[in-house]
Amino acid sequence: MSMVDRLVRLYPRPFQAQWGADIRASAVRAHDVPGLALGIVDMWLHPAVWPADTRQRRLNRVCVAAVALAMASWLLSHLLVETDGHLVADATREAGLATSAVAIAVGAVLIAPWPRGDAAMIRWLAAESVKRLTIPGVVGAGAALFAHTAATSAPMALRLVILVCWYLAIAGALFQTCRILATMDPARSRVPSTARVHAGMALLTTATAATAAMVLSFAATTRTEVALPAIAGVALAALTLLAVSTTRDLTMVTSAELPTTRT
Repeated sequence: MSMVDRLVRLYPRPFQAQWGADIRASAVRAHDVPGLALGIVDMWLHPAVWPADTRQRRLNRVCVAAVALAMASWLLSHLLVETDGHLVADATREAGLATSAVAIAVGAVLIAPWPRGDAAMIRWLAAESVKRLTIPGVVGAGAALFAHTAATSAPMALRLVILVCWYLAIAGALFQTCRILATMDPARSRVPSTARVHAGMALLTTATAATAAMVLSFAATTRTEVALPAIAGVALAALTLLAVSTTRDLTMVTSAELPTTRT
């Protein structure tokens, strides 16, 4: 298998099915492997342009992408607050970060597609939750149990391992939740209204931008270790820009500017 073939396989599946052969032929003719790689990243960041047979399916994809963005922002903010005591030493900044985290979570709830209440959908949701969330739940529960029973007498290395397991469990649970939302049948889910989508994205974008500003301001003025806050602040700023881009995509989808296609 050639490098071009391997890269084309990295495109989102609906995109491969619709235009994979054309992309492969174009890349081979132009010998443009870097351009092909950039195109893959661009497509994953813009699910609004993936082929879709209905507007609801396209809107569902973009909403799930926005939820994933919210979860990434919330997790990064939570990690900073929990691990950097200097960052939250100032009461005003601590309150601001906590408020932003709540706003990000509320934004995710507003944007997320929700399953309908029929029995078949509830059974599917229960089965998917058990399948995808059991491992993160067990790991997280084990880390929490350790923290409340044996952490004080354990070696530092073991405590660090357990801390890493705790955050990996949270990240895994958030990731698997996004997978559940992504695989949910759009025809049997409640996609949020246009007003909810825009309200949720406004909350998400504003709160992520505020968090980035607070973290970068702290990194620029503190004399303590600044590497982690600086890196996290830049990452949060990048997530803010991605939120702005996702808002634009959602606006196009909700205003029916993108035509539907056969998948």
